Amino acid sequence: MRRALGIVRHSDQPVSVVANRNSTTIRVANSEASIACQLASVNCKNLEVALPIRAFSSVPNLATQELQIDRMGEDVTLVSCDSKGVRTTLTEKDLTSAAERTNAAQAESQPGEPEWLVSNNSQLGRILHQAARISDPESTRYSPGCIRLRGSDGQVAATDGRQAYAVSGFAFPVDEVLVAGAVIARLPCIANCSSISIGRAESWLAIRCAFGVQRWSIDLKIPDKGRFSNVDQCFPSAESARSELIVSEDDAQYLLKHLKPLLGTSTEINPVTLDLVHDRLQGTRLAQLRFRRQEHVRMESNSPTIEITLDSSSVGPKPVRVAIDAHYLLNALKIGFRKIHL
Repeated sequence: MRRALGIVRHSDQPVSVVANRNSTTIRVANSEASIACQLASVNCKNLEVALPIRAFSSVPNLATQELQIDRMGEDVTLVSCDSKGVRTTLTEKDLTSAAERTNAAQAESQPGEPEWLVSNNSQLGRILHQAARISDPESTRYSPGCIRLRGSDGQVAATDGRQAYAVSGFAFPVDEVLVAGAVIARLPCIANCSSISIGRAESWLAIRCAFGVQRWSIDLKIPDKGRFSNVDQCFPSAESARSELIVSEDDAQYLLKHLKPLLGTSTEINPVTLDLVHDRLQGTRLAQLRFRRQEHVRMESNSPTIEITLDSSSVGPKPVRVAIDAHYLLNALKIGFRKIHL
């Protein structure tokens, strides 16, 4: 939650903990998003408390500890116990009241529960996560830091200005909204959820998903202003393709394993030539990738060319040669694309 909201470890940002006999709910929120996780509990005492995030950051190896929270008046005690039975006790004095006041102030601007939710295939979680990772929050043109949800065709779309990504066929109770992708990109529970529903409460988009025994509630602020690129114009029809490449699963896994190490550590644009070759003498069609490591290109003018032949992939009827960024090719293969129209 802290990472998804971009909160530093030693922040006074409050964490709300509400527990009863049946469940424990942990919530962290700011003006742009609210994230809550509900866990099943057995015979837990009633507890409602707000603590600053820095209180939890003070517990050593928090992620692997058993944690007990007790409240006595204005003091809250955190007791952690590791696998070797070593107990660490931390008592927060005079912090609870301050955190609760901050929490109460934030609660006034927090979203309410949507009147109704629309259930979707669990694949939507993976699609939202992929779209969010493609969006570019640092760009200032249009709203590339956002992902777009469109109700008319159930489309999820994202772009960073160089690659455009769209998947249709879902159900959204909204006409067209933009939401920031950063929170979704940092929440793996969305990508791996077993069920997911979408709703809307005034100016908030509500996402409800299940991940194992956890129940997650993610509410994202819908910006009042923002323009999204017309990515639909970027997608030519399959019929207009001059040729195509169908990458076999073996070749795809080989490229995912070996291409990135061969490219080197540079994150700069690294062009790779994709050549669909027709050998008329042997009557074969081959797909070849050619590129040079960026480190070698900068150090020497005649840097060696690396060539990879995709032996088990299928090539279309016409020879074609194109240059594309290797990072985007790898991203497409990682997402699951296997057919490339040129």
